[in-house]
Amino acid sequence: GTVMDFAFSREQVMFKKEVIRFAKKEIVPRVQEHDLKGEFDFTSFRKMGDFGILGLHFPEELGGGGADVVTTVLAGEALGEAGVDGGLTLAYGAHSFLCADTIFRHGTDTQRKHYIPKLASGEWIGCMGLSEPDAGSDVAAIKTTAQRQGDYFVINGSKTYITNGTQADFYTLLARTGEEPGHHA
Repeated sequence: GTVMDFAFSREQVMFKKEVIRFAKKEIVPRVQEHDLKGEFDFTSFRKMGDFGILGLHFPEELGGGGADVVTTVLAGEALGEAGVDGGLTLAYGAHSFLCADTIFRHGTDTQRKHYIPKLASGEWIGCMGLSEPDAGSDVAAIKTTAQRQGDYFVINGSKTYITNGTQADFYTLLARTGEEPGHHA
């Protein structure tokens, strides 16, 4: 039969060690202070952007690192292994994957070129508005609507529990454009 090799490459292992070294030096010394104060660590977030973690999986032409998904996951694991708090790693995930990746996967080329470099660098902090008071995070049950008015959409509804919501510069938002709540083809 075929033998599959699931080992990480030498480059991936070295990169993970670099991320751990970076995080222990640049982030971990401030973790307890921000945790006890209940404050978002803007300095560490921006340093993650400078290091390339926030845009790791985006193409280089959009300010990203061009890394594959496994390397990107290893970077997240390395942050935790180094001792970065769960709040900052959650902020990283919401920013890079829920917000920026949504624009990357579903936006226009113009939107990608405008927004992704600012999000990948950490110049902007991003978030995604999904959860609602009556729906939780069940996307099929959301009631927020988006109605087109010329070149814009008018949003009506409520969102709650938005990770990064209070410090974000850029928001992606899930809303209905006509259908009633439920799964639609």
